Amino acid sequence: MPVTQRGLLSVSDSCKKPAGFCHAVQVISCRSLSNGASGDINNINWLKKHHHQAAPYEQMNKVAQEVAQTVYQAYQTLSFHDWVELGVRKTELTLAVRKPTPEEVERAQAILDRPEEAKSYHSREKVYAQRTMLLHESPDEVDIILQAFRIGDLGVCAIPFEVFVEIGLELKDRSPWSQTMVVSHANGSYGYLPTEQQHQWGGYETWMGTCNVESRAASKIVSDLLTSLNWLKTTLPSRSSMR
Repeated sequence: MPVTQRGLLSVSDSCKKPAGFCHAVQVISCRSLSNGASGDINNINWLKKHHHQAAPYEQMNKVAQEVAQTVYQAYQTLSFHDWVELGVRKTELTLAVRKPTPEEVERAQAILDRPEEAKSYHSREKVYAQRTMLLHESPDEVDIILQAFRIGDLGVCAIPFEVFVEIGLELKDRSPWSQTMVVSHANGSYGYLPTEQQHQWGGYETWMGTCNVESRAASKIVSDLLTSLNWLKTTLPSRSSMR
């Protein structure tokens, strides 16, 4: 469900194509469009067999129309203000970079050394072999930027990953603000950000080269952002105190 306030908008993975959405929603003023916490959600049920072969852009346009209609309906209920409290807090967080084992490095190099005409075990194996070698050669840690914003009673979390739904829901549930939204791929893009539970379950979002940082990264990021959201709630002055 989109969240709107003074022209801000966050959409889920069901509408990842801004062009289709903005075409559909041009009836209203779309001032900001971003991905939300959508790393493990899709508008297509891959467990169900589909007999209809969609034409190019058919599914994208269908979803864009549905999301735009929902946004337009929400837009009719917005209340506007001549002044709201604004605030921002930026932090840097150091995360460990995932490192392949010597055996994984050896296997990745062997895949990359194969002749081009050699039969592949998997269509994406060279891609992941290249990513494995990049992680092997990368620094052991990475410093990421996290931001928390206050716009009236709305909290906004900016995260440089493709964030899982569960992480967004946890931030909303524990946030001190009545409304909280997540902007993913902000200030960088370091791959998927699965939960620790998802790391145990597996899935391609947890593969090395798709997820590039430690398995506890999500917990650390949530903790850091909640600290910032609470700081914005309790530290910044209100309008009445500034008079």
